[in-house]
Amino acid sequence: MNERETITVDGATLYSDCPFTPKFARVVLQREDMKSKGGLIIPEEIARRNARNEGLVVGIGPTAQNVELGETVMFGNFSGAWIEREGHEYYIVQDEDLLVRVK
Repeated sequence: MNERETITVDGATLYSDCPFTPKFARVVLQREDMKSKGGLIIPEEIARRNARNEGLVVGIGPTAQNVELGETVMFGNFSGAWIEREGHEYYIVQDEDLLVRVK
């Protein structure tokens, strides 16, 4: 995995390519493209309908706890908001809505 540059802005820790600076205890997650086990890219409509609530942590607010940049986490169904920016999908959620770390 490539090392990404980490920066601090207004107390938040994030990757330099993250387009958002999370406030308070919010966490920015980036959704990766869904692929089948065979490596085929799944069409967007089907991927959204069958997407798992999982994302890569790319930004951490200054008061967020128990979460680290670069880890993959799962979150609750009705927490936070999806935002599309620069061709990527991001999810902004409170740190307390993160359920588990994915190994």
